[in-house]
Amino acid sequence: MRLTETHIEISRIRQSDRSFQITTAPVTKTLTTSVRQMGVLNPPVLQETESGFKMISGFRRIEACRAAGIDSIPVRIAGQDAAPLDCVKWAIAENAFQRNLNLIEQSRAFSLIGPYCDNLKALSAMAVELGLPDNIGMIQKLGRVAGLPSMIQDMILSETIPLSMALELEQMDPLQGLRLAGLFNDLKLGLNRQRELLVFFQEIGAREKISTADILNEPRVMEILNDDLSDRVQKAHHLREYLRRRRYSEITRAETRFSEQVARLNLDSGIDLMPPANFEGMDYRLMIRFSRIDQLQAQLKHLCQIADHDAMKLILNRS
Repeated sequence: MRLTETHIEISRIRQSDRSFQITTAPVTKTLTTSVRQMGVLNPPVLQETESGFKMISGFRRIEACRAAGIDSIPVRIAGQDAAPLDCVKWAIAENAFQRNLNLIEQSRAFSLIGPYCDNLKALSAMAVELGLPDNIGMIQKLGRVAGLPSMIQDMILSETIPLSMALELEQMDPLQGLRLAGLFNDLKLGLNRQRELLVFFQEIGAREKISTADILNEPRVMEILNDDLSDRVQKAHHLREYLRRRRYSEITRAETRFSEQVARLNLDSGIDLMPPANFEGMDYRLMIRFSRIDQLQAQLKHLCQIADHDAMKLILNRS
């Protein structure tokens, strides 16, 4: 692509057209101070159009010059006959060959070159040429990222929501996906906890034929999330327990019955009775702790007593 170096007035640059923008980084005071004191060391690349000059690269430099009150800057101009693909490649290369692009920047790059590739193999080959990831699976994921709401893209950037979770939210109704993304952001949940809550919402919704929004709007959920006396860790715990009890109501009832009968056994402090996982088997476990022979003898005697206790019979019969 042939470029002509010149100076132009910043007012002639079409600020609203950001179709070639790759970077997500904001303009900093450091950059603004730098261009004010030293000028633009690496001239931005523009394309001349009938309605003004369109930015291809150097978006942050141009914004910094505006902020610094600079009226004209050195630029490199591509003519109106410049091939669109050449402009796209230049926009990507100026970023990708200077630093590692984040996920949103990579997704923007692929959304720009995608229309010029007939298939994923061709897209992968062009990615290598431009310093982008060439793994086809990753390319497909990044292609979906470009269509995510800006709020979720921002959460990916801030690492509040991992890429895998963002793509799961993408498959939901847009408004409900945003509600959950906001919830995960407010509670600062890790991926495993995010995925657990998402499954709870989906399974409760499928069983009760209601939406995620319906669950989030329920009085108990709103009470948990709006509790000013609880911090985000406590809110996350209370919400998880509420959803878990609701999703696994039978297990919850079994846990309650078990706890009631264990309380009746009045177990010594060195004895623990543990039920089958999720109450899906018939094998219970007893754990005893001791450091002296007399403690062991006392605990064995206590075990004989609880074996004849009515509460133990109810536990084993699950009544």
